[in-house]
Amino acid sequence: MMRMRIALITSNYPRYPGDGASTAGLFVAQFCAELKRLGHRVYVLTQKLPGKLDAGDMNVRWFNWSGAEDDEKISSINPFSIGGFFKTRNLLKNGTNALRRLVKKKGIDHCICMWAIPSGYFANKVKAELGVNYSVWVLGSDIWTFSRYPIIGGIVRNIIDNSQFVVSDGLKLARQVEEITGRRCGFMPSSRKLPQPQKRPEMKGQINLLFIGRYEPVKGPDLLIRAARRLVKKGRDIHVFMFGGGSMRAELKEMIERYKLKERVHLQGYIDAQGCSDWLSAASCLVIPSRMESIPVIFSDAMQMGCPVVASNVGDMGTLIKKYKVGIVTKPKSKAIAKSIEEFIDKREAWDGFRSEALRLAEKFDANRVAERYVGLINSKSRKRKANNEAEEKPEKGEESEGIEKED
Repeated sequence: MMRMRIALITSNYPRYPGDGASTAGLFVAQFCAELKRLGHRVYVLTQKLPGKLDAGDMNVRWFNWSGAEDDEKISSINPFSIGGFFKTRNLLKNGTNALRRLVKKKGIDHCICMWAIPSGYFANKVKAELGVNYSVWVLGSDIWTFSRYPIIGGIVRNIIDNSQFVVSDGLKLARQVEEITGRRCGFMPSSRKLPQPQKRPEMKGQINLLFIGRYEPVKGPDLLIRAARRLVKKGRDIHVFMFGGGSMRAELKEMIERYKLKERVHLQGYIDAQGCSDWLSAASCLVIPSRMESIPVIFSDAMQMGCPVVASNVGDMGTLIKKYKVGIVTKPKSKAIAKSIEEFIDKREAWDGFRSEALRLAEKFDANRVAERYVGLINSKSRKRKANNEAEEKPEKGEESEGIEKED
């Protein structure tokens, strides 16, 4: 297998090893570690973040930009506002310059873009100048959000069109990419390997429900709190433990107080990978009430720990839950979520089956296999491209090769 110098470009990377605020970033960091384990040199390029930054044993380059001290996620920047436009323009310019320097200095063989925007933009520009190939791992917001805008949607399609190949972390998402871009898109699950549980958390009641994710509308934490209110009113002995952070935190806290749920819903901050492992192994089930989703990393986390799920029928979660029988499928509405949680509670005899099937499904999200498959794709596409180039350069019979003078 060819050993490569790989530039992995991402807009989500942990500030420090184990940064609980960066779930997707932790997956990216572990993917980088797997690439290193396979013998490749990996250089991570990402935008600078506020606070102290610690790359651990990974070679990470944080490039400066105008939003470096704002602690604002790139996905939440509105490129059509005046401030957002200039911030986005600065990000794209500085990121492209940083990648160009990295490619030249380290002799990069291939760029892996997490995700189409902004990472793919940098790589597309640098490929046009220096000829270094890149691949794109589509997250979801690239397609669901940006492709709707005429100008940005055209940029996304151009980025994917010029890539060596494109993969997505969801089956439905892969089909959407193919419909929008006309490019074949493979499925590559995003996952990480959790540590073994160490300490069993103290539970409050008979049914302990768990939420781990961002406190943002798309993740539906408000729906879960409203569902909890319905269940408590019906006399169900439930406790909801919520871990995360985001723009809705104050609103969620106010909801809990207004609904008099302080003794039942426990709103907390981010937890690290060890915390995820401990809580997932102890909870009755994980609730994923997302309004929009593909296959979140926390879903594969739950499978590793044998934790059943009650999840919205969005993205691929409904298909996976039904096919592998690892929990209950619901709708992203508070009434439906409450009803599905009740269904789960009343199916106690099925819990052991949910847990054992979850462990079986976890094998399909193995982080080691994902890295090996990704590198295999790079090598396969590179060999195919080399063969095509050689075929094009080979002169036809009777035709003289260009650059070789014929002797008299």
